[in-house]
Amino acid sequence: MKISSEMNNKPKGKKVCIFTSSSVVADEYMEAMAQLGRTLGGAGCSLVFGGFSNGLMQKVADGFMEARADIIGIVPTRWKKEVHEGCTQVIETKDLAGRKARMIRDSDVFIAAPGGTGTLDELFEVLDLKQTGDLPQPILIYNYRGFFNPLLRWMEQLAEIGFVPAKFSGMIRVCETPEDILQAVREL
Repeated sequence: MKISSEMNNKPKGKKVCIFTSSSVVADEYMEAMAQLGRTLGGAGCSLVFGGFSNGLMQKVADGFMEARADIIGIVPTRWKKEVHEGCTQVIETKDLAGRKARMIRDSDVFIAAPGGTGTLDELFEVLDLKQTGDLPQPILIYNYRGFFNPLLRWMEQLAEIGFVPAKFSGMIRVCETPEDILQAVREL
């Protein structure tokens, strides 16, 4: 595992940033994330993620590792002992805000997968940047088993009331399966 402050060897293919949870949840979610990693990694994509070796983050990285894909873990220094063993590169940051900024800077596409408040924070950060025109990269939502349906309905309601522009929903692409996500990434 190489620790650096800059990316010296650019991974092949698209660099997909996956926002997901470090929590251990139901097996179906764990396997879904591993399958997402296998699908994208097997197609030549590289993973950019929060670097942790637990929960859904671990499972998605395990999938990329099985596919022998590049895995770039971006992790705050205080948690560097929790880095996933499959990382081909580890980038340390001062804190979570720095981690998020680095993930945004180094990625070609963003995928919000099932997760908690940290995942939502990351998703809304890229949505805000997209809305203001400061983020050209696409944003995908992995809506596994309808996980994001309540959030998507709420976002539609915000647009109807006028709290967000009507174009807001057009800034994201909702995908139901790893294959849908792969197709969206290939279309970039």
